[in-house]
Amino acid sequence: MRKWSGEDEERFQIALMCYPDDSPNRWEKIAEVVGFSKEIVYERYRILQIELGQVSPSQCTNSSTNNQPHKNNKGSSWTLEEHA
Repeated sequence: MRKWSGEDEERFQIALMCYPDDSPNRWEKIAEVVGFSKEIVYERYRILQIELGQVSPSQCTNSSTNNQPHKNNKGSSWTLEEHA
C-alpha cells in the first residue's frame, strides 16, 4: 500500500470540505478524489480525529482486528510547508 503524500493530504482535506457529514455516499466520493479505498480514507479520517483531539483512541475500533481498540502509532505531524 502506498503512503499518503502531501498532495493526497491536500486533496483529502479539500474533499472533506466539499463532502460534509450529511453528503450521500460521502466516503465513496472522497475516496474517488483521493485515490484510496473508502475504507482507507475513513481510517485516515478517524486517525486525524484522534490527532486533533476530537475522539479519544478508546472510542475507536478497527473492524479488521475483531473490534480491538485501534492503536494510534503517532508519528511526527506534517507541517504547513509539507502540506502546501
